[in-house]
Amino acid sequence: MRHLGRVDTRVAGLRVATPPSPSKAPLPKDRGPAPFTAALRSAAEFDTYSQTIATERYSKFLIEIHTDRIYYFDANAFAVHADFVLAELTKTWRTTSRLLSPLAKLYNRWQVRARLKTYDQNYDVEKPEFLLGTVVHHMAQDVYTLALWEGDLASAADVRRVYDKMKATFYLAGGVKFRPTSTRQEDLLQSAELAGVPTISNDRLYRDAPYHAFSEGRAVGRLRIVRAGNAAELHFGTDEIAVLTEIVPDITPVRGLITEHFCTPLAHVALRARAWGIPHVGLKACSATYGELDGKTVLFDARRRGAILRLATPEDIEADEKRRAGKSVIELPAVDLGARALKWLPDIRVGDACGYGAKSANLGEIAHADVEAFEVPSGFGIPVVYYAEHLDR
Repeated sequence: MRHLGRVDTRVAGLRVATPPSPSKAPLPKDRGPAPFTAALRSAAEFDTYSQTIATERYSKFLIEIHTDRIYYFDANAFAVHADFVLAELTKTWRTTSRLLSPLAKLYNRWQVRARLKTYDQNYDVEKPEFLLGTVVHHMAQDVYTLALWEGDLASAADVRRVYDKMKATFYLAGGVKFRPTSTRQEDLLQSAELAGVPTISNDRLYRDAPYHAFSEGRAVGRLRIVRAGNAAELHFGTDEIAVLTEIVPDITPVRGLITEHFCTPLAHVALRARAWGIPHVGLKACSATYGELDGKTVLFDARRRGAILRLATPEDIEADEKRRAGKSVIELPAVDLGARALKWLPDIRVGDACGYGAKSANLGEIAHADVEAFEVPSGFGIPVVYYAEHLDR
């Protein structure tokens, strides 16, 4: 949305409300935290840009290789590094807007997939753009660690650069320990590049248990076991319960998720599952134990102390369909075709949504409330009655 000054009121067929231009209204002195920052200099700043899952509080960051700039971004707004890169650095948004034509949606999907393909190369040995890391406060142990994604093929020199940059911009500095998240990263500790870097192993922080529930819940779907070497097939059906036998950088929406490899609550797929509200567990040797169920419709019931995975009965399927049908019912309010005046956004409230649309109403509420963390550019809303009359003509 562009900043607007005066609005031309000579619009054929429209009755225009013309309050004083919002551009003259004083802006709040403090707009709150930005989506990212170049340093976290205090515990309060860490809290602002971090999120808590279970007993771990974490903040994510990335380093631009060619500029050496570091971005600590809001973990509450961006679940994984890729989301931040797409939204803030490359401005390549995922969208499912109904306003887009089928061709535009196809182009958007192609654009996002092409950008992600380039982005994923930052986990390879040769990194074209970014170094990616996470600072974690393990609250139960009161230990702070620096971690890379478990599939990151970073070199010892990469780890050293990430550690030094974090140490220079994070308030605890040398009090943060590097935590390898894979055997390959553990092998890097033998390098002279990492001499003097404090470290701690996952074994010191997590029990070596065959089962761990990351997100509890119940789901019915078709079991799909992704064998080693096929993890690049990241596109799944939304009716599938996926069993991942090796680590993957991301996953498309599914009904349930089981990971065989070592995983923490902050792994990419764990964050996705939690955000989608689907059951997710870590279960060693799942593909061998339940291999005969591959491709069949199963019941997956994930609980703290264990999980049930078996063939779904007709009763299970029927109950799940009823539950899902209940969730998919959306009650649409009646459209208000009586509103005909253009309104400045601060004058539009949530009660006007049926006449001006939900987006205008939400922006109007934010503009009216003068929320510190957001700045709504000057703009106005067009009543939906004119769209309806245009379609009628």
